[in-house]
Amino acid sequence: MLGMKPTCSATAASAVLLPLRPTPRGVTTEVKAEAVTGVAEEEAVRICFSRQDDGFSLIEVIVALGIIVVVMTFSLAFFIRSMQGTALQQQRQAAVAVADQAMELTRSVPAGKAPTATVSPLLAGRDQSRVDAQWASPGSVVISQSVKQVDPAATSTSMPLVPFSTTPTPVFNTVSYPVRTFVDGCYLDSTGACGPTPNTHLMYRVTVEVRWQPKADQSCSGAGGACAYVVSTLRDPSPDVPFIQTGR
Repeated sequence: MLGMKPTCSATAASAVLLPLRPTPRGVTTEVKAEAVTGVAEEEAVRICFSRQDDGFSLIEVIVALGIIVVVMTFSLAFFIRSMQGTALQQQRQAAVAVADQAMELTRSVPAGKAPTATVSPLLAGRDQSRVDAQWASPGSVVISQSVKQVDPAATSTSMPLVPFSTTPTPVFNTVSYPVRTFVDGCYLDSTGACGPTPNTHLMYRVTVEVRWQPKADQSCSGAGGACAYVVSTLRDPSPDVPFIQTGR
């Protein structure tokens, strides 16, 4: 059969016959027969070993190449997935940096209103129409546990201290990261949860959403494969409790 190699054995060695050489003068028939037999056995062994050292057959080479191709295919797929995961992680790190920067801006704005002001500085300039537009398309921001907060005196041309969106849009490595900032209200209850049920302790919930569209070979779970990062914090508009110092 193709690909099978012959094996050496005593029978195979004895089956190889060599032509008899001329007998020199003075050598008996018995000695001549033994010499011929020894030469035949040596020649048979040499032929068998040369056949066993012929190398790999064509089928063995094809099988080996097929195994190499399969291993390389799986390795390439794993390498591509690893590169995509690394790229998404880098984009997420950029989104986190953008969101942190936007949140730091909101922290620089006081939550408590001045004695002569009608609303908190966090709400100043945030008109009803633009707040409604944000709530109509919240994206990845959860608004079910919040209540709308607006500046009644603001108009669509007012400049809020906490902007609705960041302009210009941050861009890193050709990827754009649009930023939206929500300033809503919630009521803190005795369990520490802040929800829409009214009580006497109003808190401001500041939420920053950063969205980005990854490259063609990457995707996230958002609509159209978009990615999003959301961070929020609670701000207490209550004035700080003054320390009362008494001396004797």
